[in-house]
Parts: sequence; structure tokens; C-alpha cells
Amino acid sequence: MNIELTTDISGVPDHFFKYAILVARYQGQFVFVRHRERQTWELPAGHREPDETIQLTAERELREETGAVDFDLQPVFVFRVPDYDAHGARIDVLASLVCIAEIRTLGPLDPAFEVAEILLASDLPEPLTYPEIQPVLFRRVRDWLAGQTVQEQAEKPALSTPGDMGDPS
Repeated sequence: MNIELTTDISGVPDHFFKYAILVARYQGQFVFVRHRERQTWELPAGHREPDETIQLTAERELREETGAVDFDLQPVFVFRVPDYDAHGARIDVLASLVCIAEIRTLGPLDPAFEVAEILLASDLPEPLTYPEIQPVLFRRVRDWLAGQTVQEQAEKPALSTPGDMGDPS
């Protein structure tokens, strides 16, 4: 799978973002969630609401999906999986903001939301809801946490770093 990423988050207009994806940690463990309609695990994530900044989306999704009450949130990179029409022209120009969340306090999950349970683990659990993309994002953030820059990671196979992420309008 070809993934495009950039660490120049300030160079990406806010309206460009469609999703916030969170690699969250609590007490040294990574936090994974299970949607109530699935039996698979995933990273906390969600789409932005109308008139919501991507930062607010990330904060809201972290609270809703994990029960996080007190946390720090830091953007790490922007990613997208390119798609093309039958003529080879790009048709998707929206992106996802990937953040690391350090949760200090977890509260109960709100039953009004879609997450049935959370799992604390030292590595990716099985089975994953999105097995082609979640391991790539998780590994990139885990490597970033270990001190390897995202740009250094971009030199690894199966990852491209475009000079132009496209026109979101």
C-alpha cells in the first residue's frame, strides 16, 4: 500500500483534514478500541464534524472513544492513501491528522458512543479492523516516540513523501 505523509502540518490548511487518528498511551500501554458492532481492534479515530477544527476533532474523538479525561495531544504527521479515477487523475485530496496522545486520566466510556471497550497493550492486538493501514501508522508513531524522525522513516519501503499533497478545494 502506498502511503503519502508529511510532517509539515502547518503547511496543510485545516479544511484539508477529514479524519483524526490517535495513537494513545496510558500508563505505558497503548490504547486500542473495539467498536460495538465489530469484534476487531483499532486505533481511536474519527471524522471531523462541520465547523470543527481538526485539533478539536482529535480531542473530541479521544474523549469519546477512550474515556480520556486528562491528556496531552501532539500532532505527528499528516497521511493519506492516494486514489485515482479511471484516467489516472487524483480524486481524493483529503487527509488524516495522526496524533500521539498521552493520557493521564481515563474515565468511563459513555454508552451513547460507539466504542464498546478499550484494550491496553504493549503492541498491536489481533485482529485489527484495518490491517493494511493501522500497523503502518502505529509503527511510524512508535518509531517517532523512540526518537526516529518521520522524515527518516519516509525512506523506508512502501512509503512516499510527496512534495505536493494536492489542492483540497
